[in-house]
Amino acid sequence: MGFATDAIHGGDGNDDETGAVTPPIHLSTTFARHSVEEGRDYTYSRHNNPTREHLEKLVARLEGGSEGMAFASGMAAITAIFSTFTNGDHFVVTDNVYSGTFRALRKLQEHNGVKITFSDSSNLVAFKHSLTDETKLVFIETPTNPLLKVSDISSIAEAAHERGSLLCVDNSCLTPYLQQPLSLGADLVIHSTSKYFSGHSDTIGGVVITSNQEIAAALRSIQSVNGAVLSPFDCWLLMRGIKTLALRMNRHSENGQLIAEYLSNHPKVSKVYYPGLPSQPNSELARRQSSGSGGIVSVELEDQALAIRFLNSLKLFRLAESVGGVESMASHPYTMTFGKLSVEEKDHMGILPQLVRLSAGIEDVEDLIEDIDNAFEKAS
Repeated sequence: MGFATDAIHGGDGNDDETGAVTPPIHLSTTFARHSVEEGRDYTYSRHNNPTREHLEKLVARLEGGSEGMAFASGMAAITAIFSTFTNGDHFVVTDNVYSGTFRALRKLQEHNGVKITFSDSSNLVAFKHSLTDETKLVFIETPTNPLLKVSDISSIAEAAHERGSLLCVDNSCLTPYLQQPLSLGADLVIHSTSKYFSGHSDTIGGVVITSNQEIAAALRSIQSVNGAVLSPFDCWLLMRGIKTLALRMNRHSENGQLIAEYLSNHPKVSKVYYPGLPSQPNSELARRQSSGSGGIVSVELEDQALAIRFLNSLKLFRLAESVGGVESMASHPYTMTFGKLSVEEKDHMGILPQLVRLSAGIEDVEDLIEDIDNAFEKAS
């Protein structure tokens, strides 16, 4: 079946008893046994729940994996992966990684003795040199958020596997509709489902998808023991959002492309970051390994003062820290999403005070461009 069909029918969530076309929400925390001697498939919702199971099957199918695990947030999913490694293990990580991931890695390094090397994964030669025989995990985002650097998944997977390492790809920016890292050699894929997967800014969640049964068993154990699982109602909301994922991602990408092209010719913009522009580094690679560039567009203005005035002048773009909603959003990464990092850390990651991140929603693009134009006029 095609992706859009799978997004609607691929979760095996039909209610055969009643014929309901929408899967039911199983809110029960516990499930009664037949007897002391005879149990059921479900025991306690921290361990397993029918609604969460439907979602996990669905996301695994969409990403081309065999196992999916749903967590209470994207960061819960990421830290669950990290917790499967031990003291002394070595990680190689994208240097422009999401700030929450960066902070989690820093704590892991300080308290668990994990060794971490941050390297520019968009520079394949340099990134490969960062791997050693002690490297256990390679963790990349492609494209990164907010600088939208693109990395060669297949080549990095090959290099990681030569060292006996696992490759994990954060695919939150593109979703499996536009990019499928497992098919390119990755071992694990993670998503912050709060973003495009949900698409409606109404549920926090995270998923991990893999076809490695050993890793899946370890992650399911962490789900059960740590309890950072997605609630049945949030699972249901997420499944509802996924039904329109293909339609939304097409519109996000169309709007993102047109906004990026508009901003690339704007006199107030000094630099545009968007993989769909031919002038961007690795734009040809982006076209090879993904079928669209998504809805995130980042720009540098002449200074921080103009960036803040511009952001405060937007009307349709809501000033918020997330991306991926049907509504357009804008943020100032330096003071918002990366605000808890030191100046030195932000400088090293390329997060400059004049950087603005836009998340194109699914509104009429003419209205979004008019909003941008009006905000520049007011800011100037």
